[in-house]
Amino acid sequence: MPIEVESRKASALAFIADSGHEAYAGRLAPDHVAATIAKCSGAGGANIEYLENTLRHLDELGLREGRLHALLCAVRAKCSES
Repeated sequence: MPIEVESRKASALAFIADSGHEAYAGRLAPDHVAATIAKCSGAGGANIEYLENTLRHLDELGLREGRLHALLCAVRAKCSES
C-alpha cells in the first residue's frame, strides 16, 4: 500500500487485529503465545524474527512495549528449550 511520510512516498504493510473475530488470539495464555511464536514461521520468515524486528523499530522510535519485551524473553526461553 502506498503511503506518504514527511512528503516522501513509501510502501507499507499493515497488520490489523480484529478482536471480535473468532480466530483472534489476544486472549491466549502468554506461555502458549510464546511457544507458538518460537516454533512457527510464515511467508515473511520466522515469527521470532518478526517480533525482534518489531521491537527493534519500536525501541528506535522511543516506544517502549514492556509486554512485548517480556514476550520476546519468553519466546527466546522456549527456543533454547528445544
